[in-house]
Amino acid sequence: MTNPKINLMLGIFAGGIAGAVTALLYAPKSGRMIRRDISHKTDELLGDASKYLGTVKTRASEIISDGKSKLDYISKEIGKIYNSGDHEFSHRGSNHSRRKTHPAHNS
Repeated sequence: MTNPKINLMLGIFAGGIAGAVTALLYAPKSGRMIRRDISHKTDELLGDASKYLGTVKTRASEIISDGKSKLDYISKEIGKIYNSGDHEFSHRGSNHSRRKTHPAHNS
């Protein structure tokens, strides 16, 4: 699933590139000036893209870290439940199942 905000930013970025190239190609300038302008605009856009990529990497790292923390918490909670004896687990794909019962139910 893609994030609508990322799609919007990519659309704006692509539109900016297309607009800049169109403006440069239709401007009444010499070939040397157009190449210089294209070079400058390319450097500017690459700088912007680099900043955007840095932001995306930072956010992705935060999301991954948050996910790992949540997974660790859930794993610990499952371990607590399992170790307390208040659980029922079955092994998928086998005929064996382990079930720990409360001592009052062993009559």
